[in-house]
Parts: sequence; C-alpha cells; structure tokens
Amino acid sequence: MDFFSPGTEDFKITNSVVSYFNLQRARVRVELQSAWRHEFLKDFYWSVNGFDSFDGDPPDDRKKNDSGISFTLGWKF
Repeated sequence: MDFFSPGTEDFKITNSVVSYFNLQRARVRVELQSAWRHEFLKDFYWSVNGFDSFDGDPPDDRKKNDSGISFTLGWKF
C-alpha cells in the first residue's frame, strides 16, 4: 500500500485579502491571510499560516498592525 501521493494535489497555496472602508472617519482596515499546506501521508497534512491585520485609524491605545504565524499538523476526513 502506497501512502504517499505523488503528483496532483500534494500541496496548496491560498491567499486572501479583505478590506473595509469607513467614509465617515476616513478609516480603512485590511486583513491578509496566506497559507501553504502539504499532504504527506494519505489524509495527513501540515501547513504554515500567516496573517496581518492593519487598521488605518485605531483608537489611541491600540496598535495599527497585528500579525502572526502558525504551524499546523492535521488530518482531513
């Protein structure tokens, strides 16, 4: 039995960008997400995910950017 799946769908890269506009406050928000996912055994996979959230006019006590990276080990069923 061959558990490795060479060829067609070993990995997947996804990117997403969403923006929000507020015309009353001249405020813009942008959300960015990226992921790289790789199947290594039949239905098991690992992925690297990154995100960034930007707020053009946050409240005074908040940051403009929030970003991070996560590593995932999973099983799809």
